[in-house]
This record gives sequence, C-alpha cells and structure tokens, in this order.
Amino acid sequence: MNALVKVMAAMAAPLLAVGLPAAWAEVMPIRHFVNLGTVGNELTLTPPEVTLRVGETYQFVVSNPSQAKHVVSAPELLATTKTAKLATSSPWVEHPAASLKAGISMQPGAMMEWTFTPNKEGTYKFGCDTPAHAAAGMSMRIRVVSGSI
Repeated sequence: MNALVKVMAAMAAPLLAVGLPAAWAEVMPIRHFVNLGTVGNELTLTPPEVTLRVGETYQFVVSNPSQAKHVVSAPELLATTKTAKLATSSPWVEHPAASLKAGISMQPGAMMEWTFTPNKEGTYKFGCDTPAHAAAGMSMRIRVVSGSI
C-alpha cells in the first residue's frame, strides 16, 4: 500500500469508528431530482414514484426542461409536512409553503427546491395541476412510511 493511502486510511479510521455527527444528518436532506416533462415536450413527470420516511428531511429539486409552463402543487402532502424552505429560480425567490397548495407556476427552464420533513404516513400526489397535463398523468405518487424503506 502506498504512503498516501495509509495516511488517508489513518485519518478516516476515527470517523468510521465514532460515526458522523448526528447534526450532519439533520443538515443534509436526502435529495430527489424531479423533471416536469422532457426536452421533447412529453407530458411526463420523473420519477413516477418515490417512497419517503416519516421524520426524515428531503429536498425535491424540481426542473422544467420542457417548452411548456407547468403548475406544481402538492396540497395533501403539504398538509402533512414541515417545510424548511421553498424557493424558485430566476432569480432564487423564497415562497411561503402555502404556495404548493395553490400551485407554483414553473416557466420553461425554471427550477424549484422544496426542503421538507413528512410527519404522517400515507400516499400523496405531487405534480402539474394544468388540467390537460394532469389528465395526461403528469404526477408522481409519493408514499410516506414509518418503517424502513
């Protein structure tokens, strides 16, 4: 083993033995990247389904790569979460969490970040509320569970 690898292993050993500080887990949410539509303007939402755990903090990084405007909402999920941050690009603007109840308009190329902690089990919808887009199935099924995923 070369000297650099030995030095790096010696430095990492105490962290592995003790573990990372619990505060780091609270600061670093679990990210999910969500696309509203495609570059080819397909009315899809990817991923189509995610499973989350009660009490863990997540960040949805939502982008609109299509040429169409989409209106993102999640009223039922919003009612069962604690939102830490909700912001949109161009420029980055903070929004009140209630914006997800009425819907947030996302122009082509726009991005949104929603950091939240679910606090109730259930199955919820996150998606585009534009009537034709919703009818085409432009939504994600979100399952929130208490046990392990």
